[in-house]
Amino acid sequence: MAVRPVPAAFGAFTLRHAYITVLVVLGVLSVMSNVLLSMQLRATRTTAVQITAAARQQMLAVRIAADAERAVATGDPHGLDELRVLLRQFGASHARLSRGAPDLYPAGFPGDLRQHYDRVLTPLVTAFTAAAQRVADTAAPAPGTPDVALLTTQARGALQAALGQALALTQANSERVVTQVQWLSWARVALVLTLLTALGVFMFRPLERRNRMLMAILTKERNAADRLAAQAQAGREHALLLAELTRSFSSAQELSELTGAAHRLLGPALSCTTVGLVQLGTAAGDLPLHGPEDGVIRRVLEHSGRLDHALVTGHAGPLTVAEVPGLHRAGVHAGLVPLPEKAERPPVALLLAAAGEHAPTWTPEQQALAAATAQALCAAWERVHLLEELHRRDAYAQALLAVSALTEGERSPQDVAAATVAVMAQVTRIDGAELSIVEHGRRHTQRLVVEAAPHRTADSGALHDRPMQVCSVPLGHAGGRTYDLHLSRLDARPWAPADHALFTAAARTVAVALARQAYLHDIEHAALTDRLTGLPNRRAFEHDLEAAIVTSRRDGTSMSVLMIDLDGLKGINDRLGHTAGDALLRAFGDALPRAFRPEDVAYRLGGDEFAVLFVHARPEGRERLLGRVEHAASLTRAAGFPEMGASAGIAFCPHDGWTATQLVQLADERMYEDKADRRLRRGASAAST
Repeated sequence: MAVRPVPAAFGAFTLRHAYITVLVVLGVLSVMSNVLLSMQLRATRTTAVQITAAARQQMLAVRIAADAERAVATGDPHGLDELRVLLRQFGASHARLSRGAPDLYPAGFPGDLRQHYDRVLTPLVTAFTAAAQRVADTAAPAPGTPDVALLTTQARGALQAALGQALALTQANSERVVTQVQWLSWARVALVLTLLTALGVFMFRPLERRNRMLMAILTKERNAADRLAAQAQAGREHALLLAELTRSFSSAQELSELTGAAHRLLGPALSCTTVGLVQLGTAAGDLPLHGPEDGVIRRVLEHSGRLDHALVTGHAGPLTVAEVPGLHRAGVHAGLVPLPEKAERPPVALLLAAAGEHAPTWTPEQQALAAATAQALCAAWERVHLLEELHRRDAYAQALLAVSALTEGERSPQDVAAATVAVMAQVTRIDGAELSIVEHGRRHTQRLVVEAAPHRTADSGALHDRPMQVCSVPLGHAGGRTYDLHLSRLDARPWAPADHALFTAAARTVAVALARQAYLHDIEHAALTDRLTGLPNRRAFEHDLEAAIVTSRRDGTSMSVLMIDLDGLKGINDRLGHTAGDALLRAFGDALPRAFRPEDVAYRLGGDEFAVLFVHARPEGRERLLGRVEHAASLTRAAGFPEMGASAGIAFCPHDGWTATQLVQLADERMYEDKADRRLRRGASAAST
């Protein structure tokens, strides 16, 4: 059934909107009905009140005339009292009727009724009530008086007729109001019918059309859901089958076990009697086949020699029906599913064959199952190879870890290279190794012993006659030297890519370690060296002082600390600039080591402060050591700084103390004493000149 689209105007109109619209319309109609009913009831009640009031006026007029005649005839005072009461009631009622009281005329005082009251009825009522009032006010009215005659005449004549006409006008006005209300009621009925018609045409009809469309869509979706459920059921069965296949493949140890499991489990699901593997594009290999048609298939493949690769390429879908002429004539129809190609083997396809007159038809789900089986079969086929590869890679990784561990110590690059070759020779074949070292443009080689090489012989000539594969890998730089490693193997086959990767990774590890050692050495040297003078800095001084004290205490020897402070550095900085001051510091830093023994170490502590550590120095040699400081100062003055000087103080261990703090503090005090003495001598010299 063709489904018509919902009109655009109602494309967004929903069932909820319909419910709301119907409720709104019903509410409006209910309000209108109540309003019209209220108007009708009010008009009816008002008409009844008006008619009752008009009729009561007629009755009161008759009673007033009768009571007046009776009071005159009997002379009863109580009759006059009743007459007065009736007059008051008659006047009050006439006032309400003639003035259009709101409770009597809620819709307004009609004009014709007002005109009748003003022109006709009110003058008659005025004359009638005046005559009645005169009768009521007379203590003993005489019979036959004109007022009584007027009352009787008016009550039965003109006044009664005028009151009847007012009643008729009131009834006519009430009928008009009721008629208007009735017309409004009919208009309400017409509006209700119009609204219901509009709801049916413009709302319920589109909704009914939409409902038909939705029912058609739901039917289509239900059918699609049924198909999906069937496909899901088939997919679940295929998934279970594929899981069973994977489980069987995981426990198989040979290729024939893999194809046997595929034949046992996949054959019934795809209505195949023979399952196996065949090569494509080359002569048929000795691959396993299982099933009653395996002999026919083998004979045909041996006769044809090869299966054309085009049978399984360039077709839509994962499974292709191969119309091999020999198989077709033998009544065997085969489907081929190519396995993922591998570099180490020719193209291979999974063959699914069945005997019969017609070629089998496989659903997309069955084709997907066959393709998944081919994938799983290929993965299982490669499992053993992959395990071997994993074992080899694990051995290579362990070798790299061993090489990395070799570089963590303080070994020399030669030892690291030899140990690296020994480690790699345990996981791959290496017959010879040489380490090439380039230093200052000169190259020399060092032959490394390969203990794991079983093919090395003493006949070097025989070795040269055999084919050799050589691989060279750079090891990097360390200590101003460049290292290269040359590996050789007596084999015609080239090195495998995995071997090259192993050598490269090992060389990179060694290179990184050598670079790290050089970097750490440079950092350590920079951290312990004064950048300006090249002498060890304060950190090196403190470290060496503690070590010297420990050695002195352990060996029972003496040592000394010499603290030096330059004189005149501030003046040079102020007069010549800091560049000249730096030159002075460099000159003194160069002269100081030359003034002492090679085993004595000079330090620059910072600013103009220097220090020297002496080993095996005793207090008896104090003046000689201080004289060496003066010698260093004279060398500096000869270098172009004639005004400089150096103050020094020395402390001996253990004579002056056993701690670095004690020795440095005492040497500083003696240095400042020397500085003060020098200042006094310079002052005395200046005064004498």
